[in-house]
Amino acid sequence: MKEETSFITKVQRKRKQRLGEKRAFAARIFLAASIMIIYLLLSMPYLIHTNLGNAGTIAYSKQTTIESLPKDVQEICKLRGFNPTAVLLVKHAYPRWTTLVVASSEFSTGALVEMYDYIVDWRVNWRDFNLIDQAFDRLAVTEVKQLDPPESWIEGTLSNPFGGYLLDLSLVDFYVGPVLTVLCVTLLASRRLALWNTPAIWGFYSFQVWMATMIASIHNIYMAPEWTYFGYSFLGLLPLTIYIWHFEQTEAGKSIADKMRAISKFLGLAK
Repeated sequence: MKEETSFITKVQRKRKQRLGEKRAFAARIFLAASIMIIYLLLSMPYLIHTNLGNAGTIAYSKQTTIESLPKDVQEICKLRGFNPTAVLLVKHAYPRWTTLVVASSEFSTGALVEMYDYIVDWRVNWRDFNLIDQAFDRLAVTEVKQLDPPESWIEGTLSNPFGGYLLDLSLVDFYVGPVLTVLCVTLLASRRLALWNTPAIWGFYSFQVWMATMIASIHNIYMAPEWTYFGYSFLGLLPLTIYIWHFEQTEAGKSIADKMRAISKFLGLAK
């Protein structure tokens, strides 16, 4: 009877142990997935802001006619067939500067806009232009369009008093995030470093560059061909990462896995 009770107790302990291991593994997977999502979301402010260098907030807007503009600006507008109807004061953030924009459409104050298709983009002394009684750093004759809602939300957030800290954090995440993310995920999932970490890190960097390329193409910003090619390399690095991960699970890759475990212990990353 005692032996039977002892056997039942051992079975119950094993079940509880297995259940605890499953719960711990599920918690590690959830934490790893959360780290990856946070990394991707945190990189977006820097990715979008760097591709919106000509974006800003409308601080002043008034209707105008081509006859009320300075003569040299009038001549350029007539030569290019540009029909200005509004003068806008656009304030930019990070770096901070102000542009007086001669545009073909008027916007409400506080709107987040982007300038594109420049005709004129001059660095000027605002006192030389009798257009507005406010200081500005540049004079532009250009088309203006309102930002999409996600871009407006990000640029609006960055324009807040603490926006600079968010942008700095996003910058750090962009350059360091792939390494930290892969290391955190592999230590949570395998509790050791792995050979597949190297292609995975490069894959994350490649995916970042791909996202930057896509955003740049939407806003007609030039990207060097080598960056474009590197941005698509994650399509090859992803299957390579999966293959190496699978290889480490096999008997042939066991020796490599043991070496990576030894390195992890030496670095204090595993027990």
